[in-house]
Amino acid sequence: MSSQLNINEFLKYKSKGIFFTYKNGRIEINFDNSIGLKTFYLDERKYFYLKKHITKKQPLISAIITKRFRPNIVLDLTAGFGFDAIQLAIYGISVICIEKNFAIFSMLKEYIGRIGLVDMEVATRIRPIFGDAKEILHEVGTKIPYPDVVYLDPFFSGYQMRRTKEKKYMQVIKLLAEDKDNNLDELFEGACEITNSRVVIKRAPNADVAYTKKVRLEYQIKGRGHRFDVYIKK
Repeated sequence: MSSQLNINEFLKYKSKGIFFTYKNGRIEINFDNSIGLKTFYLDERKYFYLKKHITKKQPLISAIITKRFRPNIVLDLTAGFGFDAIQLAIYGISVICIEKNFAIFSMLKEYIGRIGLVDMEVATRIRPIFGDAKEILHEVGTKIPYPDVVYLDPFFSGYQMRRTKEKKYMQVIKLLAEDKDNNLDELFEGACEITNSRVVIKRAPNADVAYTKKVRLEYQIKGRGHRFDVYIKK
């Protein structure tokens, strides 16, 4: 947060009642009383919780890894704070994380750095990249290797949101996000073009199924308040 550009990127949230500080070696967010949220930061305890409870039976892991298929590289086009990417990295998968919001990306990158202090092996499997996924898709094959799986978790894709109570980190992402249209259809088409094997989309239980001639819907895995649609490249 030392450069003028970076400071300005954080200061523009003040008008929304959102204030960033760098404290205790981490980025923290404080909110105006009208927002109704208390101080937020990415806690290392969340990492240890994920590592302790991750299993093959978890919907995310079941959607990405099967008995006959284990990807080397997953490209996460909508990384957010990276919790899904972290779980995949804990499971031994290399993940390239794309995040276009500067504040969210900064917190993600800083969090991965802190994870590296306690588990360097996992942290080195995660490569965060700042930028618009639609543009970065064009860099696959040059600056970015072709992924075995492209993963999409579109918070703002236009479908009915999950009815389960939203967790605090999701509320914070909504407050920080400036562009609430992930252009899911465009990202999905681009993902189908560049994936080596499959595309996985995390969706609301009642969301419509995306279709394209480039892939076929192989199966769906249901979780609590969401589902994973798994597409295989034709």
